[in-house]
Amino acid sequence: MIKFSISLTLLAITLLEIVYAAQKHDWFNSSPSYALEIVSFLGISMVTIFYFLNKRSDSSSFTQAYLLSIFLKMLLYSGVILFIILKDRTGAVGNVILFLVCYVLFTALEVGFLFKAVNK
Repeated sequence: MIKFSISLTLLAITLLEIVYAAQKHDWFNSSPSYALEIVSFLGISMVTIFYFLNKRSDSSSFTQAYLLSIFLKMLLYSGVILFIILKDRTGAVGNVILFLVCYVLFTALEVGFLFKAVNK
């Protein structure tokens, strides 16, 4: 759990540094206005979900718990990104791209750590 949290935090900091450097050098056509909120929300939710899934890594209900977590993430994340799009229509493209990049990277990290936990 600690290794995952540290890895996720380092990845989140790296992503924020890249976004802020890109904004400083005008690399974006549409800058993500909710960068800190997106990275923080996804990071906290991923750590929370990983905590509960990691507790079930040895049980027979792990697969069901993992599928439930995917379903709940899809619902919750759809609502969050819809809210962000409606709140900032001009920066919607940048926010959605950042959201998807963070989601893919954080999910890859989560799956890697869960794979190690389940197969030990």
